[in-house]
Amino acid sequence: MMKKQLKLYLNKHSIYYILGLFILATGICLIIDSKLGASPWDLLCLGLYNKTGISVGTWQIINNIVMIIITKGLFQKKWNFICLIPSVLLGLFIDIMYTYTSLITLPSMISLMMGCMMSGLGLAIYIHQGLSANAIDNFMHSLQVYKRLSTGTSKIICDFIPISIILLLGIQLQITTILIYVLVPLWMQAFYKLLQMKPTLLVIT
Repeated sequence: MMKKQLKLYLNKHSIYYILGLFILATGICLIIDSKLGASPWDLLCLGLYNKTGISVGTWQIINNIVMIIITKGLFQKKWNFICLIPSVLLGLFIDIMYTYTSLITLPSMISLMMGCMMSGLGLAIYIHQGLSANAIDNFMHSLQVYKRLSTGTSKIICDFIPISIILLLGIQLQITTILIYVLVPLWMQAFYKLLQMKPTLLVIT
């Protein structure tokens, strides 16, 4: 009976976990298509894509693998390869949706705002399921746990990594990156509170 309940729980939450990552990927692609900027990590992937021709989604996966190695080296934890599950899924979804969203013609600011909202919704849904976070979020969590840093400080340190590489590679850092940096967490927080208040909206009973 216990195994059956666990299987139902995982099946139920896995569906929404994957859905959240899919919505997040769509939001990221809409932001990229706006050509007004992107979040630090997505901007790094986009810049590397423009320089190498390797897809944005593939760079998303590569960057997460690097962060798994960095987390292991800094905090001497066990290898946390489970973080690759959301990383690979997100990378694949980005590459799939980037093909389709690029065919949609929207005013740049509308594409940006829709992308921020969808990114926030996707993050809220996938985090709400309580399953594995990606390697970048796991690194930020490790800073909080092992270095006793606040969420804000951990976030700044985590985003300093891609920003540093962006500047070193000469990738253009647009001012709207700051806007995206602010809007996506705000949308995520709003949607996450909604999910906590009305869990039946997005959880199979």
